[in-house]
Amino acid sequence: MNDKREMTTRQSTEMQDRDESVQTIRPAVNIFEDAEGITLQADMPGVSRDRLQLKVDKDQLLVEGDVQFTMPEGMEALYADVRATRYSRSFSLSRDGNRLVYSTYTGSRDNPRNEIRFLDRTTGSETVPLTLPLVVLSVDPRLSGDGSLLSWRTPEDGGPVSWVAPTDDPAGRELCRGCRVVDFFTDGSSVLASSGNRLVRRVIDDGAETTVLELADLVLLDADLSRDDGWLAFQVGNPDGTVSVHLAPVENPPVPRDRWIRIEGDATWIGAARWSADGATIYFISERDDFLCVWGQPLDPSTKVPVGEPFAAAHAHTSKMRMLPFAKHMWNLEVGADRLVFNAGEFTGDVYTAMLDLDE
Repeated sequence: MNDKREMTTRQSTEMQDRDESVQTIRPAVNIFEDAEGITLQADMPGVSRDRLQLKVDKDQLLVEGDVQFTMPEGMEALYADVRATRYSRSFSLSRDGNRLVYSTYTGSRDNPRNEIRFLDRTTGSETVPLTLPLVVLSVDPRLSGDGSLLSWRTPEDGGPVSWVAPTDDPAGRELCRGCRVVDFFTDGSSVLASSGNRLVRRVIDDGAETTVLELADLVLLDADLSRDDGWLAFQVGNPDGTVSVHLAPVENPPVPRDRWIRIEGDATWIGAARWSADGATIYFISERDDFLCVWGQPLDPSTKVPVGEPFAAAHAHTSKMRMLPFAKHMWNLEVGADRLVFNAGEFTGDVYTAMLDLDE
């Protein structure tokens, strides 16, 4: 538990150099399996066949391609929205809503890296406390409620490893192998982590574990801890292939499944369930109106039983803000004291100009 790993650290002034590296877009993919094998379709406009690269490392397939748009003769780009850009998938918010941490995959093809970025909205500063030489889309960063502690996960021989460190001194201390930190308990002394088919409370200093939820034949996809550490909201994968979100009190021993409180799921996809600051609402992402949008479910303050119908907290129906239905797990949601933070896609296009030869 005392192992430490030195990670590359960079100061905020180095943010000015970010344009020197090639930034990346995460392409949309579809995967099909039939009798002949597995087919992967990736939407990578502007990538020709000779600029497409496939790499296989152990059980990971990496698809890369350089975008090159050829301008017609006599034309120049007046304005272009489609450029190599930086997309993030995982992020975490401090409970006051003022500090945000997120993971980005960036770098050139020959020097890929994963960065953890820290945004302080009270000062407007953005820093890069960690740069990791990894070819992964996300390292699942999590912030403690007061923003003082940071956790992340890296692939290692023998399985993924979770790390924890002070936000202002990110020298990684190994927390556990084969587990994933999903939240911090309020006092910062322990984390809520998924370990196999269990959710456990793990003490940072000595690694002592207490099981808080048994999942049996279900697959844990996501979880969130209420501000008073008394309740869990969790998303599970069911044996029939559907997903659902439930609530359960944090007790020792764990409560049986018949005491879980179901929020929504099955025929309607639902994910990223998050507690409001007062514990009276569960916010989540759902396609209940045929779009992926942010919804809220009012709860009885004491029993946490749903009261009334869910309400729309934020619609994402337009090209300016849209959560596409493929890879639903990439859309995340966090709740601060007075704000919701979520990622969404934006559809853009290009405008070209050509000079007219008026003498002809």
